[in-house]
Amino acid sequence: MSTACLQPIRTDNGAPFATRALAGLSRLALWWIKLGIVPERIEAGHPEQNGRHERMHRTLKQEVAQPPAANRRKQQRALDRFRQEYNEVRPHEALGMRTPAEVYERSARKFPEPLPEADYPANMLVRSVRRQGHFRWKQDEVF
Repeated sequence: MSTACLQPIRTDNGAPFATRALAGLSRLALWWIKLGIVPERIEAGHPEQNGRHERMHRTLKQEVAQPPAANRRKQQRALDRFRQEYNEVRPHEALGMRTPAEVYERSARKFPEPLPEADYPANMLVRSVRRQGHFRWKQDEVF
């Protein structure tokens, strides 16, 4: 995959975006990379670097988690109502008082079936990572 087609996505450093494994790559991050999306993480302890995302989470918590619903089914209904209102009813100042649904545009990029395998330069030694996040290197197990 050519780096010219790679697009970034900004995330924090928590699950499911990052892990403590080598390079901090999670399954989600690896899937994104195969799709041509580069994980771009904010600095640890600096939520202001992803302010819009943090603001949405604050609103989400206020509306559906304080207090949480009595059970999972009721909590899911509250989340579904929030998503519908947030995306289709509530205008957003950052969008010129329009809703996300009003400005959404479907991506022109097609989802590849199957996902492309990573294309490594010939001078790289390729190792497979096991489900638990380990691989063998010079007789050692590396996480």
